[in-house]
Amino acid sequence: MRIIFRVAAFAAFLALPAFAAAQYAPQKSTIAKLLALPKPKAGSCIVPASAISISPPSFTFPTTAPGTCATPQAITVSNPGTAPVSISGLFTTPPGDPSPFSTSTSCEDISLAPGASCGGTVTFCASGPAGGVTGSVQVYSDAPGSPHAVPAFGTVGPSAPQPAFSVSPSGSVGFGTLPVGTTSFPPVTFTVTNTGGAPMTIGAITTSSTAFAVSSNACPASLAAGASCAVGVTMTPESTGAQFATLYFNHNAPGTPTQVSLTGTGLTAGASDITFIPGGADFGYNIAGSVTSTGIDVKNVGALPLNISSLAFSGLPTSGGAFAILANTCVGTPVPSNGTCHIDVQFTAPMTPDYYQDSLVVTSDSTTSPNTTYAAGYSRNVTPNITFSPSLHDFGPVNVGSTVCVTVTITNNDAPSAPQTNLDYRNYALPPPFSLGTACPTTCTAILPGGSSCTVGITYQPTDTSTSYGTLDVYDYNSDGDYQMDVQGTGFQPGPRISLDQSLIDFGSQLSGTTSASQVVNVSNIGTATLTVGTVSVTPPFNLVTNTCLTPLAPMAACAITVTYTAGPVQPDTGTLSIFSDTAPDSGTVTVDLVGESTGAPQPSVDYFPENLAFGNVLIPTTSAPRSISFANTGAATLNILGIAATGEFTTTNDCPAAMAPGTCCTITATFHPTVIGPVNESIVVTSDSPSGPDSIPLSGTGMPPPSITPSVATLSFGSAVVGTFPAPQFVILTNTGIQTGLYFAGFNISGPGQFYLYDPSVSMPGLAAEKGRFIEPARPKAAPAMPQCFSASPFNIGSQCYIAVWWAPTTLGTQTGTLAVNFTGGTGSPTTINLVGLSRPVASPDIGVSSTSLTISGVIGRASEPAPLTVTNTGTAALTLYGLGIVGGPFTSTHNCPVSLEPGLSCTVFVIYRATVIGNQAGTLLIQHDANAQGILEVALNGIGLPIPLPKISVSPTTVDFGTRSVGSVTPPQTVVVRNAGTARLTIGTVQVSPGFALATQCGDLPPGGQCTIELNFRAGGSGRTVGTLAIPSNDPGNPTASVQLGGSGCRALSLSGTRTGVGGCPP
Repeated sequence: MRIIFRVAAFAAFLALPAFAAAQYAPQKSTIAKLLALPKPKAGSCIVPASAISISPPSFTFPTTAPGTCATPQAITVSNPGTAPVSISGLFTTPPGDPSPFSTSTSCEDISLAPGASCGGTVTFCASGPAGGVTGSVQVYSDAPGSPHAVPAFGTVGPSAPQPAFSVSPSGSVGFGTLPVGTTSFPPVTFTVTNTGGAPMTIGAITTSSTAFAVSSNACPASLAAGASCAVGVTMTPESTGAQFATLYFNHNAPGTPTQVSLTGTGLTAGASDITFIPGGADFGYNIAGSVTSTGIDVKNVGALPLNISSLAFSGLPTSGGAFAILANTCVGTPVPSNGTCHIDVQFTAPMTPDYYQDSLVVTSDSTTSPNTTYAAGYSRNVTPNITFSPSLHDFGPVNVGSTVCVTVTITNNDAPSAPQTNLDYRNYALPPPFSLGTACPTTCTAILPGGSSCTVGITYQPTDTSTSYGTLDVYDYNSDGDYQMDVQGTGFQPGPRISLDQSLIDFGSQLSGTTSASQVVNVSNIGTATLTVGTVSVTPPFNLVTNTCLTPLAPMAACAITVTYTAGPVQPDTGTLSIFSDTAPDSGTVTVDLVGESTGAPQPSVDYFPENLAFGNVLIPTTSAPRSISFANTGAATLNILGIAATGEFTTTNDCPAAMAPGTCCTITATFHPTVIGPVNESIVVTSDSPSGPDSIPLSGTGMPPPSITPSVATLSFGSAVVGTFPAPQFVILTNTGIQTGLYFAGFNISGPGQFYLYDPSVSMPGLAAEKGRFIEPARPKAAPAMPQCFSASPFNIGSQCYIAVWWAPTTLGTQTGTLAVNFTGGTGSPTTINLVGLSRPVASPDIGVSSTSLTISGVIGRASEPAPLTVTNTGTAALTLYGLGIVGGPFTSTHNCPVSLEPGLSCTVFVIYRATVIGNQAGTLLIQHDANAQGILEVALNGIGLPIPLPKISVSPTTVDFGTRSVGSVTPPQTVVVRNAGTARLTIGTVQVSPGFALATQCGDLPPGGQCTIELNFRAGGSGRTVGTLAIPSNDPGNPTASVQLGGSGCRALSLSGTRTGVGGCPP
C-alpha cells in the first residue's frame, strides 16, 4: 500500500490526518509489479483499448467506535473498454497495522474482459484517537492512468454504546382457555425494543413447549438503537388443564436470553367455550368529545352450541362511563360450534384527556363463563401548532475544542384560549458534541400556553474534524404530538496543511537516450497558517527542473515543482519525488511516485478483439450469420499485411489496407458453413511484418443435423375447462424435416399426471370407456387436419406431414400437465416431445391476489411519505369477503377503498404511509384477513428507509481577491471566484452585489448538489490609494445566508520630470 494525497473537497482537506515520514516511503515491490504489467492498448475503430471504471466514486463511512468496523460497502471495478484489462490487485491507503481501510475482492491477478466486472467490499475499522481518517482505494492494472483511485473517508468516534433489550408484555402472559387442539387467534404480540445506543443482534426466538409456538417474527437480525419489532406467539393446548412454557429471546445485549412465562388452559373436547376476535376493542387516540365505534366478534370454539344470556360493561373506575354497547347478535340466539356473533361497542371520549379502560362481561352457558374482554381508548386535546425558529441550524466550521451555542425559539401558534400543552424537551437525539446547555438562554418549562413562546439553548463543542448531526425533539403529552428540528456542525483544525494534485506521474514510453517533456506537481497550502516547504529531492533517472516552493506559502496559496525523465537502457524505471514541509499537526515528507519505460526503435504490433470467434451450433447445410473481429495496429510503426485467409469450412472477408498506420484498425468478417456433423476448429491466418506474425485467430463451430421430426407446436394448450367436461380435442402436425430416408414411427406415448388421451376421431375412445359415465357427453369434436393420421406401419418420407389428436378429460382441479412422446427409427432426435397443459376449474370460488408481497417506501425522517399503493384483486370466481386490514410493527399507517365484499375480477387499493423515525431501515407487516381458501390472513412485508433532511451549503473560493496596484483610471483583467454547492439540496443564489470600485462581469444561477459556477469581476482604480470592498453572494444556505469575498486594489499616479504621467516609477499603466 502507498499513501496517495488526493484533492476531493475542502471538507476533506480539513480532515486530512498527518502521518510520519516513514509511513510515506514508496513500496518498490508494488511499483515493480505495476511496471511488469502489459502496456495499455490504444486506438479507436474499434482499436482494442482497455479501461477501468470504479463504482462508487468515493466511500464515506459513518462514525465508528474504536475497535469496531463499519458495515462493508460494495465496490465494483468494470472494464468499459474494448480490450481485456489485466488487474494486479486493489490496495488501500493510508498504511498501518492494521490499516483503517481494507478490501475483500475477486479483483486479484485477473484478466477482465470488455464489459465485464469484478467486485467485493471495502471496510473501515476504527482505531486510535477520535477524528477523521482520509485514505483511498487504488486499482493497479495495465489500463491507461493506472493506478485508478477513489477517496475513502471514515471517522473514529467515541467508545461504542451498548444495546439494551426490552420486551412488552413481559413477566408472565396468559393465553386464556381453549379446547384441546385449537390454536389461539389472533396471536399475542410481543414488542421488542432496543433501548440502548447501539444496534442489537437478535438471534433465535423459541418456546420450551410445543403447546406454544412463534407464529410470526418481524425482527431483523440487527435492530437499530431505538427501533422496535414485533413477534407473534400462539397457544395450541395439547391436553386438558394448565399449559406452561417459557419464551426465550436470544440477543447480544446484557441479560441474554430474556425469558417470558407463558400460561394457558386446555379445555376438554366437546364443551362450549368463547374466544374474542379481535382480543378487545382498542379505540386508540380520539379528540375529546368525539364518538367512535368498533366491533367485536364472539366465537364459539367449543364443540356444543353456545347460549349467551347477557352482555354488560363492568364499570371499572378507569372507564369514565365512556363505553357503551350499541347493538349485538349474541343474546337470545344460540351460537353454533365454530360460529360467531357480533357486538358493536361505542367510545365517547371524555373532555378530560386521559387513558380509559373497561371490561366487557359475556355471561353464557360456557364452562368458563363469565368471559371478559376489554375496551380501551385515549382522550386527548387538539394537537397544538408548534413551530421552531430557526427551523434548522448549521453551526458551520467550528474550531476543535471551542464551544458555540444557538438559541432556538419554540412557539405555540394556537389561540390563547386553546388548551395548554404539556411539553418534554428531550435530548436523546442530540448526541455529543451537541447538548442542551445553559450557555444560551433557556426559558422553556413544561407548560406552553397558546400564543406564547420560550427558548432552548443548544451547545456545539466539536472534538474532531468530522461533521456531526443532531435533532431537538419536543414531545407533547396532552396530544401525543412529536416535534423536531435538526442541527449540524463541522469541526475545524487550524494550522498549515500540504496538498499535492498528483500521487503518481507516469512518463510512459520514452526512446532510450532522450528526455521527456516536463511534468508539473502543484503544491497547495489548504490549511489556516503559513506552510514552509523544505528539501525537495528526486531520484535518478528522473530530474528536478524547477521549484517555485522556496518561500513560505500563505493559506490557499500554491507553488509548482517540475520534473522530467531521461531514458537510459531499455527497461522500466521507477523513482520518487520527496517533499518535506511543516504540515500540521506534525512535520513530515510526502512523496510522488515516478515511473517510465525506456524503449528501442518503434515497431508495429498486432491486436484484435474479440480474441476468437465461436459460432456455436449451425444446422447442416446452412450458413451462419457473419461475425466480425476488429484487427488493429497498436504499435508505433506501419504494419504491412501480406494476406488474410480462413481455413476449413469457414470463409472470410475484410476491409484491411495493405499498409496500416499506427493506431488504426480494420474489420475481418467470417461465416461458418458446416458440411459434416460434429465440432470444427479452424482459424483466420493474418500474414504480416509484425514481430508476432503470422497471427492466427481461432474459429470454432459445431455442425448439427436438422431435426428429423418437427412438431407444429412445442406446447399443446387446452385452455381452461370445468371439471367433468370434455374440451374439444387438439391436433399437432408432424413434419419430416430431416436429411435421412427410411424413417418409421415406433409408437406414441402420453405420460404425466394430467388426464390426457390419444384420440382417433374415426373410432371409439377405449382409453375413456371406463370413465364415460362420469362426464358430460361432448359435442362432436372439430374436424381433423386435411392430411393423414400418423401410423407406425407406413414410412414417413422427407417433407411428409401427418397429425396426432389428443383428448383432455379433467377429473381434478388446477393446472394439469403431460408429455406426448413421438418415438421413431431411421432418423435423429428420437423421441420428439410435445408438452400438454390445461387448467381445470370448479364452478365458482373466491381467491385473493396482491400487486406485490412487499412494499419498500423511502421517506425523510420526521415527515410522512407519499402513499404507496397496493392493489388487492379478487382473482377467483365468487365474491371475496375482506374482514379487515391492520399493520403490525414500524411507523406505518394505512388507508384503503376496499369494500367488505369484492366481486370477481374487481380490485381495490390499500395506501401505506411511512413516517421515518430513524435514519435506516424499519420493518412492519400489513395484514389482510379474508375468506379465500377457507379464510386466512395475507401478509405483505413493509420496509421503510429513513433518509436525512437535505440541506444546501454554499462554498466560495477564494475568500479574498487582491487586484494589486493599477494606474488611476485603468481597469484590471478579470479575476474569478468559484461558487460551489457542497450540500445535499438545491442551492438558490440571489442577486450578487459588489462594492463601488469593483464591477461584475458574470452572475451565478441556482446549483444542484455538487454543482458549481464562476463569477468574474474587475477593478477600476478611481484615485490614488487603497480601495477595499466586498462581493456579497446571497443564497438559501441556512448556515450562511450571505457568503462574502473580501476585495482589494490600489490606484497610483506616476509623473515624469515634465509633469506628464507615465507608466514608470513603479506605477503600472
